[in-house]
Amino acid sequence: MASNPSEFVQLFIRHERRVFAYLMTVLGNASDAEDVLQQTSVTLWSKFDEFEPGTDFAAWAIRTAYLTARNHLRSRSRSRVCFSQAMFDAVAAQAATQPSEPDAVHDALGDCLELLPAEDRDIIRQRYELDASVHSIAERLERSVHAVYRALARVHASLFRCVTKKLAAEK
Repeated sequence: MASNPSEFVQLFIRHERRVFAYLMTVLGNASDAEDVLQQTSVTLWSKFDEFEPGTDFAAWAIRTAYLTARNHLRSRSRSRVCFSQAMFDAVAAQAATQPSEPDAVHDALGDCLELLPAEDRDIIRQRYELDASVHSIAERLERSVHAVYRALARVHASLFRCVTKKLAAEK
């Protein structure tokens, strides 16, 4: 029986990306996946006292996400075309058995981003975290649009090499 709030937070944060990736696979829509992830997190929190410490939190969370996604799709089935239950179950079962490779890629990318020079990190942050257009980045940096595209291409190539190298070293 688990009941420690900080333990829940640590476990949930550690496995949240994998549960979200699972929901994206099952639901195929980021908006629905985010909604179901929120519902799943509330359910996990309310039932955390039923979780057995030492067991697989990710499996428990994914099973809860599966049930929440099924309910979500059932409630929406009246308003739009949905997969059959058999199709949903097949996709859900396959997605649940996938390794958490996106976590390794994400972790490697985070490490590689930290290794970038501050100016390169800033361009990446503006483009992807702040969703700024290349044109607005060029204006802010007082560079040409072409120069910003070149900088992004260079940084992307650098990140690709770094992530590939880190993942190869882990194997």
